Amino acid sequence: GMEEYHEEWKEMYGKKVQMEILKQEDTKLKKTIAYEGEMLHKSAINAIVKNIANEIKMHNEKVKADAALREVQNAKKLRGESKQLQEDAKELAEMKKEKTEAGAKKKPK
Repeated sequence: GMEEYHEEWKEMYGKKVQMEILKQEDTKLKKTIAYEGEMLHKSAINAIVKNIANEIKMHNEKVKADAALREVQNAKKLRGESKQLQEDAKELAEMKKEKTEAGAKKKPK
């Protein structure tokens, strides 16, 4: 009877040990999965943050480029306007001169 009892106990103990090992493995696995999940989560967040930062940078660059382009266009426009004003002023001066000369011709001294 003692032998049988011993065998039974060994079997039971063996099962208990196996269960314990499985439990530990399960915990380890769960921890690994949780850790890897966290790492993935962190790297995903980092990637998103990087993306946002890049988009902001690109947006700022575009804003700067647009502003520079506007400056150039404004400068060109102003240059064009100032040229036009100079031409107008020249024309006016010519007209004044002609009028003055015509006036001088009319009045014989």
